[in-house]
Amino acid sequence: MAESSSGGDSAPVDTALVDLDGTLVDSNYQHTVAWQRAFRRIDIVIPAWQIHRHIGMGGDQVVAALAGSEIEERCGEELRAAWAEEFAPMLPDIAPLPYARDLLAEIRRRGYRLALATSGEQEHIDHHLDLLDARSLVEARTTSADVDATQPEPDLLEAARDKVGGGGQW
Repeated sequence: MAESSSGGDSAPVDTALVDLDGTLVDSNYQHTVAWQRAFRRIDIVIPAWQIHRHIGMGGDQVVAALAGSEIEERCGEELRAAWAEEFAPMLPDIAPLPYARDLLAEIRRRGYRLALATSGEQEHIDHHLDLLDARSLVEARTTSADVDATQPEPDLLEAARDKVGGGGQW
C-alpha cells in the first residue's frame, strides 16, 4: 500500500474513492443534452458548453448554478424531473471508458478499499456498474440520498470513505 505523501505521522492510504460519470463511463454529453432539453421545456436556453462545465455537480446544485437561485426556487424540482425524463432514453448510449474496469480491478488487486463517490441516481449507478461488470469490485457507493450537499461539496467523498471504512488522510 502507498503511504500518504503529506509526511509526518500520517496514516497509510488504504482507500480509493472513484467517481462514475465521466470517469468510468462516457456519460457527460448525455447529461449535458438532458439538462439542455430540460431547461428548454421551460423556455430557458443555456448553451451546451455552459452546461457541460457544470456536469459532475450534483443535480441539487446544477439549476441554481446555471440559471440562478430564483429559477431553482421556482422550477428546480420540475427541471430535475425533466432531466430524468430526458436522460433515461439515453442510457443505452452510454459506454464504459477504455480500461475503466481494469483500473478498478487493479485498485482492488493492490489491496485498496474501493468506493464510488457519486451523486448519481441509484438506477443509473446500477446500470453503469453492470456495463463495467464491476459490482463485485466496488465495496461501497454513495448517492445524493446519502448526503446533505452533493458535489462540489466534499460530503460524498466523506460518506463514501465512511461507508467503506477507509482511513488515511485527504
